Amino acid sequence: MLLSLIHNIILLLFMIFLSLYLLAFAYKHRDINKYGFNSTIVTAICLLIIGVIVLIFDLIPYPINAAINVWLAIVFVIQGIYFIIIKIVYKEQINKENIDVNTYENGEIKLKREYMRKSFHSVVILVVICYFMLALIINDFVYNIYVSDPDLYYSIWKTHEYPLNPKSTSNLEVTIKWTLMFFISALIFLTIPDIFRIYNRKYSIFSGVYKRVIRLKEFYTLGPQVYLTLGCTFTFLLAVLGIFIPAVAIAGMMIAAFGDAAAAIIGRRFGKHKFQTFIQREELKSYEGLIAGFIVSYISAFFFVGPIFAILGALTFSILDYLNPKIADNILNPILCTITMMIPFWIILY
Repeated sequence: MLLSLIHNIILLLFMIFLSLYLLAFAYKHRDINKYGFNSTIVTAICLLIIGVIVLIFDLIPYPINAAINVWLAIVFVIQGIYFIIIKIVYKEQINKENIDVNTYENGEIKLKREYMRKSFHSVVILVVICYFMLALIINDFVYNIYVSDPDLYYSIWKTHEYPLNPKSTSNLEVTIKWTLMFFISALIFLTIPDIFRIYNRKYSIFSGVYKRVIRLKEFYTLGPQVYLTLGCTFTFLLAVLGIFIPAVAIAGMMIAAFGDAAAAIIGRRFGKHKFQTFIQREELKSYEGLIAGFIVSYISAFFFVGPIFAILGALTFSILDYLNPKIADNILNPILCTITMMIPFWIILY
């Protein structure tokens, strides 16, 4: 359908624009923050891949992809209005870093702010709810609206067809399409305000939250909430393409969300035995946090993939935590943990 193609192209153009901006920003600040440079480059590449795959494979049918673009416009307009207001109020007399001195202690986020930071990871639970229950409920609700007033539906979307008719579409397809929409919409919602933040901390609609949870090394890079959402979106996209099994992909996301949170909080709260991470040797982590991350990762994945595959995912998380590469682990963890857990399936199938 032509309308579907148009809206997929619009989404791709947005991803291209966003990627180019991020690449330019990363290059400009490459000497200030190597971690941010690497992570932003990976983010830009992933965004481009997401846009291209959605276009080529037409993964999100019309008018659901149109609804995503409407959401994109709403978020951009709200953020743009906020930017203009702040720009007028503060003019040029504004602290670009927007640092809250109560957030940091000896160069690190205070523990109570670490709790706030990691609480975002619990949002991944919404993915599980959406995948196993909410997607079908939403689809039935929208379909009932379509059936009750098809003329209104046509006046809005210029089509008489509803692509996910619950009477003729499998529950799995409905679940996958709506969950993918949820991921991309969440990615838009978090990324647009964050590109304003990395330009100037005051300009984001979430500036009040960011100044309390952003680490010092994240001043010239996107925030952890974008990286985690991006990593999970990319992982689920590969599941939609059939490369990953959806349950395994969700297990990888759960490890990334809760294993990482446990490692950071337990390590900060109870970590007594420190070690230098393998790659970023200037950073110290604790064995207590490493063990807590492994245990919570295993439990998080166990409910979706069973004991054996959960061990593979938890081990992968722990190895990445020890290596501590100069790329945001929120991007790497869901993808690499899922790949590791998928290896036995690939061996059996192929």
